[in-house]
Amino acid sequence: MANILGFTRSPSGIGASTGYSSYQDSNQLSAGPNTITTPSNDLDATAISGDGSTVVGHELINPETRRLFVWSQADGLTYVGTDTVGYTFDLRHVSDDGSAVAGTNYYNNPTAFYWHKGDTTITNLGTLGGTQSYANALSGDGSTVVGYSYNADEVQQAFVWIRGGGMVGIGVPDAQTASFATHVSFDGSVVGGGLFNELGLRAFRWTVQTGLTDLGDLGGGGQTTLQAMNRDGSVLVGYSTGASGGARAFRWANGAIGDLQAPGFINSFALGVSDDGAVVIGNASMPDPSGAQGPEGPVILYRGFRWTNESGMITVDQWLRDNGVTLAQDITGDAAAVSADGETVFGRLANGGGYYIAHVDPDAAGVIDPVPGSVVKPVAGGVINVSNYVASAAQTNSVAIGLQTSTASTVMFGAQGSPMRNLLDVGRRSVWGTVDTGYDSGTKSEGAVALGDFGFGYGLMDGVTVRLQGGTTHTDQDLYDGGDFQALGWYVAPEVTANLVGDLYLTAGGLYGRGKLDINRGYLNGTALDYSKGETDTEMLSGKVRVDWLNALTLGDAAFTPYLALSRTLAKTDAYRETGGGFPASHNAVSENATIARLGVDGVYKLNDTVSLLARAEAAYRFEEQSTGTSTEVAGVQLAVAGQDIKQFWLRGGVGTELAIGGGVASFMLNATTESDDPDVWLRSGWKVDF
Repeated sequence: MANILGFTRSPSGIGASTGYSSYQDSNQLSAGPNTITTPSNDLDATAISGDGSTVVGHELINPETRRLFVWSQADGLTYVGTDTVGYTFDLRHVSDDGSAVAGTNYYNNPTAFYWHKGDTTITNLGTLGGTQSYANALSGDGSTVVGYSYNADEVQQAFVWIRGGGMVGIGVPDAQTASFATHVSFDGSVVGGGLFNELGLRAFRWTVQTGLTDLGDLGGGGQTTLQAMNRDGSVLVGYSTGASGGARAFRWANGAIGDLQAPGFINSFALGVSDDGAVVIGNASMPDPSGAQGPEGPVILYRGFRWTNESGMITVDQWLRDNGVTLAQDITGDAAAVSADGETVFGRLANGGGYYIAHVDPDAAGVIDPVPGSVVKPVAGGVINVSNYVASAAQTNSVAIGLQTSTASTVMFGAQGSPMRNLLDVGRRSVWGTVDTGYDSGTKSEGAVALGDFGFGYGLMDGVTVRLQGGTTHTDQDLYDGGDFQALGWYVAPEVTANLVGDLYLTAGGLYGRGKLDINRGYLNGTALDYSKGETDTEMLSGKVRVDWLNALTLGDAAFTPYLALSRTLAKTDAYRETGGGFPASHNAVSENATIARLGVDGVYKLNDTVSLLARAEAAYRFEEQSTGTSTEVAGVQLAVAGQDIKQFWLRGGVGTELAIGGGVASFMLNATTESDDPDVWLRSGWKVDF
């Protein structure tokens, strides 16, 4: 599995907070949801839209040339403009719905650029009269780009560029030597950034009505740095530093700046804010509560914090505990972003443990505790390690879609895998029933598989036998990472066998099936195993062609029939939403193709008129290297689920017998395979009557 890129606020830096997404870092983004199909593998995804639907970035053509792309599941890959561009073009900003992008061309004199869906060329935003301009943010609605440019006097000045209206400088107040815009509200009406004066860096807010407003500081004439803005631009957050060099998180609203840092913290930095401005998150440092000492004094810990007016500044870990989550120790290392509603926080785990998602459902109903008069709020959420959670989702996705291809293979080359044992003369008929029962132990699950197949055959003409078959399938598997699933389905499968020439026979057939899959998925919530349940519908459509050379080799009473077969299966799993557990997920639909070639030989040794011994040896090769990736959403976060590596080559062997008794033929064959799409071991037993 590829590494997680990390949580990306999209559009980058504007504080719109309509969504947060994380995609796998993969150089082979192809053929599936959350992927990009292109002849080149040199893709660099640089930003994700706020709704999680769109990825933008660069495709490297050669060391000097690249193409800028926009990809969405709905539209596939679209190149920004019609031409390739130099390697200096940097695309970093995308609107909430993915319809507009912005960036900077850093070649020679850097210049900001813009592109909107449907445009054939990139729009150069120009400058304020000087030589350079830089795009720092794009509004959520895609209408407004902000950044900074140089005027005719080569003074750095913040700008606002509006689609259809051009670039406007938003002014450098008296005593300020430079300004730059870094944030913009969803509709483009409010801009935030920084300016310089005799005190150093100062954060500002700008609108057409109010002009440029210095946000002030937390006392002592210190510097202020803006880090985030809420959706409508009414709340801005960041940190302020004084002469002592310490940093304190601030929140600006209603014309006043407020100090967020609580007693017990040393330094704090506000980095994100919810859409309504009521929740602020960021990073803070504090002495180790245990009193541990290091070589230079008390051990300093770094934690993510969450602030509301009611709770004040508390660690994310304490927020979770206050909402019923059991944590043996603090686990957060920082807090990097917050969801639109403020109830989900993202960041890095302490001690380099990867990324976490912390979530609390504020609408969870209270339940009466056995202790009279007390009410306990059940835990709806908790905290998960993203890498572990994605691995759980990937395992479940792989098993769910792989079940369909495995079932199709078992039906077509198990229950229906001996067409030469069911050839009929003109006008003859046959009926049969077959049961396959077995055990499958793969890399992700293990358990029982079973299917019942019933069919009717008819000798249509000389050398041609037609068959119509149908049946039911059942699977009960345990997932290695926790949980289990049960699948129940049905299928119909017509096929025809025709004599080509001499002893060569061609069999062509198809299969269509539907089913239902019940999944109980296990994953770690904190340090405990948690479970969420889901139910989804499945569908499979398969076709096969097979050529048999009947009795190509005979040795006494033994005859050997080599065969070559090719099958292709399209398997689908519908989208579904889990329930229960702290982190139920919504899984997108998945479709996957399985193309398998088989080369084998069937052997028959006739002991007497009623008993024959059967044997089979087969080698199989699947052409696909990896299963299809998909995406899942948990706690409002979109996560890409990478495809899993597929075992492409396997061997199968089988031994059995046929018994002519009671006016029909009973057959039994025990099959075993190496690790594959097919079950590890299964028994095929059947009864057939010709008439």
